[in-house]
Amino acid sequence: MPNGLLMEEISSGLEHHTYIPYGNPELGVANQVALYGIPQTLEELCEQAQLANFVQYRALVEGFSMHMWTDHTGFLIWKTQNPWMGLRGQLYDWSFSPLASLFAVRLACQPLHVFLCPRDGGSLLVTNITGSCYVGRLVVTVCDLAGREQELLDEVVEISSSSSQVLKQLPLIRLPPREVFFLSMSMVAFDCKSKQARRMKEKMSARNGEETRVDNLGGEDEDEDEDRISAVISRNFYWLTLEHLDGGVYQDEFIALGLWRKENRVLLDAKAIGYVSATGGEDKQTAPCRFFDLRTRREEEEEEEGKISYTLLVKISNFSSPASVAMFLQLRVNGVASPPPVLYEDNFFSLLPGEQRLLKIDWAGDAGSVGGGRSKHASSSSRCSAPLPSSLRSSLSSLSSSSSSRHFDRVWGDMDVPSTSSPLSVGLELMGYNVEPLQVPIKWSNL
Repeated sequence: MPNGLLMEEISSGLEHHTYIPYGNPELGVANQVALYGIPQTLEELCEQAQLANFVQYRALVEGFSMHMWTDHTGFLIWKTQNPWMGLRGQLYDWSFSPLASLFAVRLACQPLHVFLCPRDGGSLLVTNITGSCYVGRLVVTVCDLAGREQELLDEVVEISSSSSQVLKQLPLIRLPPREVFFLSMSMVAFDCKSKQARRMKEKMSARNGEETRVDNLGGEDEDEDEDRISAVISRNFYWLTLEHLDGGVYQDEFIALGLWRKENRVLLDAKAIGYVSATGGEDKQTAPCRFFDLRTRREEEEEEEGKISYTLLVKISNFSSPASVAMFLQLRVNGVASPPPVLYEDNFFSLLPGEQRLLKIDWAGDAGSVGGGRSKHASSSSRCSAPLPSSLRSSLSSLSSSSSSRHFDRVWGDMDVPSTSSPLSVGLELMGYNVEPLQVPIKWSNL
């Protein structure tokens, strides 16, 4: 169109599946997929649509969070899933596979969530939906497309209970206009009554040259690393230009990001540890309440008895100079991608150079078939051809009759797990917007 906005031509097939355009030229809204360049393939369309969905849903929830306890105390998203193969308005698709929008909502709904309001130069806010007050250390870093980082902020802030508050104004960012950059925000927070919170405030005061009462500022407390792991942690990651911080609308600024990702493919380092455990069913006194559950107690007990739980702990590291943007993991069990229900702790995230993340993936299966049996979609090539040690085979064969975890030998890579009825092949792939696909090696062990 003359003003540079795009008018999409929808095929009858897309219209049949309720395709909603990602822009509105009549209202001056730029196409949110074409921000990253005109997609040339279906794969590029899906990748860029995931980016658009993540940004939009996160902004939706963070916008509501800004007015929490003043205009409202909660909100509901009307539709979270399409009943069939739709292309918009969903947090997980018709096959129950989670989308980027789901993890955007989960991110913005953290009990303690730090975020950016891109208006008036940018305000840093935090929403605390818990009944406790916190002392937190807020770190804000900006990174350009070349991987050059600049720490903008590293301060201790106090967070009121059940509140949404402005913490700081974003410091001045010295970058050329219309240049895309990444903004990373992180916060480690402790209950304000804890010794860790007091220690954090005193150390930051000492670093700033202020008077302090602490005797052992020179060294780390023995329990500090352990305390940090158990602390409330909030992360956020934005891709922006300076115009967005002045209230500018999104037009075509991210085309440079689309070109950058083709020239800056990142090879990450990732590995996973897998745990398998057999259970004898849930404790009915502590089991979560299931609404609209029409099963009888006997049917429920028969279904829960002998379940096998699988857990993967995945460590992902970015040792490259560019940032790695919009990564996700894809679990394959018996050749089927993300067989439901698979619970990802997070599955749409980004890493600055030198950053690491530790994530957890959980799923379950029947003891009789170790994961629900072999799928009809699985091919023989999807299983590892290397034979397993006899000790591992015997441990797995007796797993269904055990109420405790068994020790497994170390096996890296996709593993063909034998069972009483059919084998289970587990594979994990890491992909992303500018990330080279990577088969994540898995080491299986005991709980």
